[in-house]
Amino acid sequence: MTSHDAENAIKVESALSGHNESTLPSDQAIREKAYFLYKQRGGRDGFALDDWLNAESAFRVPETSTQYVAQIQEEKSKAARVGFIKAGLDNAVTFSGAAVEAQGARDTSHERVNARSLYHTATRKVDKVELKESDAGEIEEKADKVKSNFNKLGESL
Repeated sequence: MTSHDAENAIKVESALSGHNESTLPSDQAIREKAYFLYKQRGGRDGFALDDWLNAESAFRVPETSTQYVAQIQEEKSKAARVGFIKAGLDNAVTFSGAAVEAQGARDTSHERVNARSLYHTATRKVDKVELKESDAGEIEEKADKVKSNFNKLGESL
């Protein structure tokens, strides 16, 4: 690669950095990128259209890539919400179970208050998340365990 080619590559890269999917590159920037691709291939003729199209595509992030990233972020967010619900119910099971075990031996109001609060916080969030069948079953099982523990305590949620 000659120094002229390197200069063109730098110009093209700086032109690329100034564009996003909502702005169109200039014909000159595309031409320079296409020329860079031509030189990178060893200067063989017969690929002008391919070089031009590849140069154009280098200036844009495909919409599908943007959608894919958004989908991944949404899935991570959903997984975090489901994890929050499961953790809240796990803790509610633990607190309500401790209250059942200690019933009569000591005051269990702290465990009962914590279990009740965690249960209600977690179950309110269930309606806001689209659950997989396996997650729904696990969450329902944990919620039923908390309800069962409160029934043993002679209280309702």
